[in-house]
Amino acid sequence: SFPTRRSSDLLDSAGLQGRYQLQALDAGGWRLSFDNAPADAVVEWLLGNPRSFSLEVSEARLQRSADAVDSSAGTVSGTVRMDQALGAKEAS
Repeated sequence: SFPTRRSSDLLDSAGLQGRYQLQALDAGGWRLSFDNAPADAVVEWLLGNPRSFSLEVSEARLQRSADAVDSSAGTVSGTVRMDQALGAKEAS
């Protein structure tokens, strides 16, 4: 499972507050949508956090915003789908 409160706290503390929406999907999947979120914070969160919830990123569609300067990571918008990791035990 994906405790929504805990994941929201982690997203907020990663500097993504107000830049995302988390939505439950069928079969235990989750959709995480970003809107002009800091690209470095998004990537850092995706690399570390889904695994702690026994989830894996199954699809990511992110686009860098056009207003980024070359020296910064800029911002991204788009969606990430996370599904139950193979071999993860279902909550009973």
